[in-house]
Amino acid sequence: MMYKRSIDRASATIYLNSVIQTTSRIDGKLLEPQVDSIIATIFDLVVSNPDFEKPVTVRSHNEVLRCYDLLAKNFGEKVIELLLLKFKANDDRDKVKALILLTHLTNTNGNVVKIKVVEFVEILRGMVMAEKTFKIKQIILRAIVAFAQKGFIMKKIFIKFIIHHCCHLQTIKPDQGTHDEAAELVRACNNTLIILSKEITNGLEKLLKIEILQMLMHYEYTDASTTFLKCLTALYQRDEHAMSTIDDE
Repeated sequence: MMYKRSIDRASATIYLNSVIQTTSRIDGKLLEPQVDSIIATIFDLVVSNPDFEKPVTVRSHNEVLRCYDLLAKNFGEKVIELLLLKFKANDDRDKVKALILLTHLTNTNGNVVKIKVVEFVEILRGMVMAEKTFKIKQIILRAIVAFAQKGFIMKKIFIKFIIHHCCHLQTIKPDQGTHDEAAELVRACNNTLIILSKEITNGLEKLLKIEILQMLMHYEYTDASTTFLKCLTALYQRDEHAMSTIDDE
């Protein structure tokens, strides 16, 4: 593979992207003899925590995601098989990279992910329950949002994950991360909850309303009460708009 000979991996990945695009236009199955090797090799270039002070690494990471976008159109099942394999392995780093790729493909090729969505939801559920570090929880949060927007999830555990992390922790353990990482997760969850309350459909808004109302009554969630009230206001305004639309008809 060219990655063994090339120091500039970003340029190599851009070239590969062009090759995939060209062959896809000519014949979607032209790459079939090499596709297993390509799918497995470029996975190593997915970055679990892109360092924006290293633009070449970030660029390479983005180009790899674009490659998977193109490959998923003609070889979706093979890409999904790779993801499942990485999730089932014992390598935590690969699991995080697989989750990043899964989130990206959910946003760009939702129909491909939908093939194994039940398995992916269970994998995500397990990560929600087990993960401790703030950085990985941020990645899990993005996956939950992607799944919610596609209507792939209707389980309380994912909504509770967001709600729970809207509050600042009293104590932070060393294995969880830094205070800055904790604050960033809280900020992201508060913003996410508000956005979902304003935009989400697929029936998930009803679950949001129920869970937020319940948590608003709990003292330990006082820290997030302002966010909860903003969310409830948005959700009930949507109800009023829906009712007025019915009346107009």
